[in-house]
Amino acid sequence: MAELGQSFVLALVAALVWQRIMFMIGKRLERIDVVDVGWGLTFIVIAVVMAILHSPVNIAGAIVMALVIMWGGRLSWHIGQRFRRSRVQDPRYTNLVRHYSPPLFWVHVYVRIFIVQALLATIVSLPVIAVLTAQPAMSMVVYAGMAVWIVGFVCEVVADAQLKSFLRTAKKNELMMTGLWKYSRHPNYFGEMLMWWGLAIFSCTTPYGWLGIVGALVITALLAFVSGVPPAEARAASKKGWKAYKASTSVLVPWWPRG
Repeated sequence: MAELGQSFVLALVAALVWQRIMFMIGKRLERIDVVDVGWGLTFIVIAVVMAILHSPVNIAGAIVMALVIMWGGRLSWHIGQRFRRSRVQDPRYTNLVRHYSPPLFWVHVYVRIFIVQALLATIVSLPVIAVLTAQPAMSMVVYAGMAVWIVGFVCEVVADAQLKSFLRTAKKNELMMTGLWKYSRHPNYFGEMLMWWGLAIFSCTTPYGWLGIVGALVITALLAFVSGVPPAEARAASKKGWKAYKASTSVLVPWWPRG
């Protein structure tokens, strides 16, 4: 357990250093929402530091690293493209910081946003930290976790692609209700949750498996109740047909529409 504690502390330090870099970039650009671009990359930084700390990495550890790099890299690229196209800050962050006092504005931003992001990323990364610390042998549990992760990854990628294609031709206030979005109001978030539950299953092959479950629970709670579903639904609420769509369509888990 002492080894895992050391791994967690070093992972947190790595996340804090990376978020410090993102903070400096955000301050220079005067765009706090750059933190979203750095979110996925934080997990890659943690995974790489863990791999270096516990090298040489076995097959199971290498697989976990590959999965994290695929997810984190794709997420940061996806958000980065949106960040690059927009000349204004995401309204979520403008609203979040509006009460921060001017003399200590950037201190509040750094502590309440960037440091909190580093801490949350480290907690969510618990299954990755557990696997790279213990480096378990390949087993049916490992394969099961990989299978769940792959299903989640495909779900997120397809949902994002469908939404991107829809937005190219969508009319003002038109609601996305086709493809995977016909069966779930947030299939992209469902896919992301599924990926982390896949990694949690993976981590159950280690003595610290319960910590992997903690990480998956935290990302699920964040997406379902804080940074994912609530703001997305708030933006969709003014669109035509939202009430009927909300009443008939599952919020997360894809299912046949009701009624």
